[in-house]
Amino acid sequence: MKSILIVLFSMIMLTVGCQSKQEIINGKLIVYKRIGVENKHQKYIEIKDKEIVQDIYLMLKKEDWVKVMLKMTTPPEYKIHFEPTNGSQALSIEYDVWFTNGFAEVYIEAQNLKKRLPREDSTILYDAIQ
Repeated sequence: MKSILIVLFSMIMLTVGCQSKQEIINGKLIVYKRIGVENKHQKYIEIKDKEIVQDIYLMLKKEDWVKVMLKMTTPPEYKIHFEPTNGSQALSIEYDVWFTNGFAEVYIEAQNLKKRLPREDSTILYDAIQ
């Protein structure tokens, strides 16, 4: 009986530990904003709030990307990337961002990956980078 309780307790602890484990980024979000109608962007803001950076990082890490060759008619409104502050190499993924009808369209040109964020995530991203 004692061994069954130990096994059961171990399984519960393992399950709880795996569910609470999330990837954490220690850094800042760099935002570049488009200038005019051309494909020129300039550094706009740096977001250093750990909670906001983590929220945006996790929403972009979700596995709902679609492989697609995308050619938008207008350049992205924003380009964003994460820059770790703990001395590790910068994450080299640059995200192109457009806002359309309350939704954020995000594209990774180097990997031909696209996703449309849900309205709630789009609002969080929009509010953060404005």
